[in-house]
Amino acid sequence: DSISSYEAQITALKQERQQQQQHCEEKERELGRLKQLLSRAHPLDSLEKQMEKAHEDSEKLREIVLPMEKEIEELKAKLLRAEELIQEIQRRPRHAPSLHDSTELLPLSRDPSPPLEPLEELSGDGGPAAEAFAHNCDDSASISSFSLGGGGRQLQKDLESVSRERDELQEGLRRSNEDCAKQMQVLLAQVQNSEQLLQTLQGTVSQAQERVQLQMAELVTTHKCLHHEVKRLNEENQGLRAEQLPSSAPQGLQQEQGEEESLPSSVPELQQLLRRTRQEARARLQAQEHGAERLRIEIVTLREALEEETAARASLEGQLRVQREDTEVLEASLCSLRTEMERVQQEESKAQLPDLSEQRAKVLRLQAELETSEQVQRDFVRLSQALQVRLERIRQAETLEQVRSIMDEAPLTDIRDIKDT
Repeated sequence: DSISSYEAQITALKQERQQQQQHCEEKERELGRLKQLLSRAHPLDSLEKQMEKAHEDSEKLREIVLPMEKEIEELKAKLLRAEELIQEIQRRPRHAPSLHDSTELLPLSRDPSPPLEPLEELSGDGGPAAEAFAHNCDDSASISSFSLGGGGRQLQKDLESVSRERDELQEGLRRSNEDCAKQMQVLLAQVQNSEQLLQTLQGTVSQAQERVQLQMAELVTTHKCLHHEVKRLNEENQGLRAEQLPSSAPQGLQQEQGEEESLPSSVPELQQLLRRTRQEARARLQAQEHGAERLRIEIVTLREALEEETAARASLEGQLRVQREDTEVLEASLCSLRTEMERVQQEESKAQLPDLSEQRAKVLRLQAELETSEQVQRDFVRLSQALQVRLERIRQAETLEQVRSIMDEAPLTDIRDIKDT
C-alpha cells in the first residue's frame, strides 16, 4: 500500500512537473519576445537611463551647490553692508576744528582709535559683528571729525580691509568652484562604476538562468529513472507474491501428508525432526526479514527522492515567481518606453512642422531671388547688345548729321523698349 501511494504521488508530481515545464517554456517565450522588444527600443532605454542619471547628478550637484550659493549670498550681503558703512563715513561732513577745540581734544587725537573688528567675523555671525563694525566706524568718524589726517588714514584702512575681504570672497568662490568640479569628477566615476556593476549583475543573472535550466533537465532525467525503478520494483513484488501464494499451499499439504505418513515412532527421531523443522522455520523467517529490510530500504530511498523532488519543486516555484516579477518589471518598463517613444515622436513631428514651413518659405524666397537675378542678367545682355548696335551705327555713319540723328533718338528709359535683335 505504501509503494502504491508513493507511486501515485510520483505520478502526480510528474504531471505537475510537465505543467510546470510548459509554464516555464511559455515564460521563456514571453521573455524572449520582451527581450526582442527591448533590443528594438534600446536607444530610448539608453536615453532614459542617461536622463535619469543626469537628473540624479543635477540633484546631487544642487544639494552641493545650494549651501555654497547661500553662503556666497550671505557674504555678498555682508560686503554690501560694509560698503554702505564706508560710504556713510565718507558722506559725513568734516568741520575744521577751532584752536580751542583742538587744544582741548589733543589728548583724544593722540589716543589711538580703537581697533576695528576684522571683517572675517562677519562671515561667522552677521548681527553682532555688523553692529560692532558700525560702532567702531562711528567712533572712528567722531575722531576723524576732529582730525582730517587721521580720518583719511582710517578710511584708507577700511577700504583696504574691504578689498582684502573681497579678495577672500573671490578666493572662496574659486575654491568652491574647484570643489564642485572635483565632486563632478567623483560623481562621474561613481556613474561608471555603477554601469560596470550593472553589467556584471546582468552576466550573473544570465548564468543563474542557465544553471536553473540545467538543474531542471537533471531533475527531469532523475525523475524518469526513479519512475522506471519504481515500476520495476512493483513488477518484482507482484511476481514474488504470485509465486509465493500458489507454491506455499501445495507444499503445506504435501508436508502435512508426509508428516502424517512418515512420523517417526521413536523419541530421538521426533527430536531430530523438530530440530530440522525449527531450522527451516528460522531460515524462512530470516528470508522474510531480508525481504522486508530490502523493501524498507527501497521505501526510504523513494521517500528521500520524493523529498528532493518537493524541495526542487519549491525552489523552481521560487525562481518562477522571481522571473514573473522580473517579467512584470520589464513589462512596466516597456510600457513606459512605449509612452516615451510616442511622446518623442510627437515632439519630433511638432518640431519638424515649423522647420518644414520655414524651409519651404526659404526655398520660395531663393527661387524668387534666382528669377530676379536671371531677369536682370537677361536685361543687362539686351541693353549691352542695344548699345553695341548703336555704337556700330555711329561708327558706320558717314556724316556728322547721321551721327547727331542717331544720338538724338529716344533715350532708353525702360528695358522693354529695346527690341530683340
